[in-house]
Amino acid sequence: MIHVVLLAAGRSERYGKPKLLEKLGSISVLEMSLRNLQNCSVIDDVVIVSSDVVMEHAVGLFKRYSKVSKIVKGGKTRRESSKIGVESLMDDDIVLIHDAARPFASCSLFGKVVEKVKICGAAVPVVELRDTVAVVEGREILEIPNRKRLKAIQTPQGFFVGLIKKAHEIADLEVTDDSKLVLRMGKKVCFVEGEVRNFKITFPIDLLIARAFLENPEEFDR
Repeated sequence: MIHVVLLAAGRSERYGKPKLLEKLGSISVLEMSLRNLQNCSVIDDVVIVSSDVVMEHAVGLFKRYSKVSKIVKGGKTRRESSKIGVESLMDDDIVLIHDAARPFASCSLFGKVVEKVKICGAAVPVVELRDTVAVVEGREILEIPNRKRLKAIQTPQGFFVGLIKKAHEIADLEVTDDSKLVLRMGKKVCFVEGEVRNFKITFPIDLLIARAFLENPEEFDR
């Protein structure tokens, strides 16, 4: 089976209020993500990992989207929430761990990640960086890496369930994505080309961009 663990347990600290409850058209950001997953034939099952704030809304959506098999309460960190989401899944299955705040990832992208997982065991989408990045400490820039070797990582991040479970047990560090745990184990992580449309709603301005996407989605695919 192909599972999606949909992470909806963040505190939205940078946004300032629960961003997954914000409206995109007539529905919430969380429901937009769920609706896209429901309509994606490659996905068999969705597990929602929810915060207390979003839980009531998530339970209401559970009744309307048949692919949602369960809703579980998330942990204090992203890593804890991810671990909770995968712990009941079968080791031989594939899991796609996805941010609910990325409501516009295409079904094609989920499919590409699944196919790459079948080959490599772990796969993530990446996109080109738009800006030069710097390594800083305090008030000083220590290094400006060569941007040609750098990519920005998106979700869904795909793994064989047994691999990501083992990674959570072995790697002792807090991370912002699950692929780093797999790399820490010494295992390889492959990549597929991500999508401009698959941006994450992090700040209030991102919600304005998301609403603009709904009006002109073709502009984001150029």
